[in-house]
Amino acid sequence: MKIWRYMDIEKFYDLLDGNLYFARADTFKDKFEGTIPKANFKAYVEWFYDPRYDSEDFKSKLVDIWTKLLLEKKKKVMISCWHISEHEDVGMWERYLENKKGVAVTSTVNQISLINYPSEYTFVEYPVKYIDFDKEEINDEVHFELIPFMYKRIQYISEKEYRFMLFKDKKEFKFEEQNEKLRKIDFNKPESVIENMYFSNSYNFDVKGLKVKINFEDIINEVFLSPELSESEVKDITEKIREKTNLDIKLKLKESELIRKPYNYSNIV
Repeated sequence: MKIWRYMDIEKFYDLLDGNLYFARADTFKDKFEGTIPKANFKAYVEWFYDPRYDSEDFKSKLVDIWTKLLLEKKKKVMISCWHISEHEDVGMWERYLENKKGVAVTSTVNQISLINYPSEYTFVEYPVKYIDFDKEEINDEVHFELIPFMYKRIQYISEKEYRFMLFKDKKEFKFEEQNEKLRKIDFNKPESVIENMYFSNSYNFDVKGLKVKINFEDIINEVFLSPELSESEVKDITEKIREKTNLDIKLKLKESELIRKPYNYSNIV
């Protein structure tokens, strides 16, 4: 599967230096990142709330507590986002490059999957699923706490995103830690009930991003130049690639299809 990543020149040079960047989920612009549909959140609240016995104030507290716990998940995962397509996409240039100056690189899912990821992290990969957060729900959310990061709102469907994720798995479930939390439950306080019954299998990341070491030549197949780049900027990029790699520039470096002029139809019929 062919995948693309659109980036500014500085990020490209960092990739050229052998660094594939993974961003912590709470740094993304989309405020819905890692959240769950209405139906899923409602089920979380109703798990603890019984209208026959509990007050509206109790329900309000449940909403606040679950919101806090779900937002905390954004600190548990690092993500590298790519775009699935066989062709260059004008919308991706506009979405990821504010001044439209930069490059788009291509790779494949298999090439990124085979990177030698640091052993202290767990690696997973998924094509993002796009659903209507108002009308649909995530049915597999309970099986893996980071599943919400593999779903986005239907409004983003044009991104056709493929994600590679790193997280720090606790691996061994500590029953002593679980029992200690359960002993602290005060059933008269919703915050005590939820916070002591909810167990995360992943550690938080203290940093906002990770750079995974890669060999540029092994994972990048093509480099497309933004239509907005000047001649001097194209020259600088070309020299940088020559300096850092042994790649055949003619095979790897390509002009954007967007700079082509309209057909001269008289020459093709």
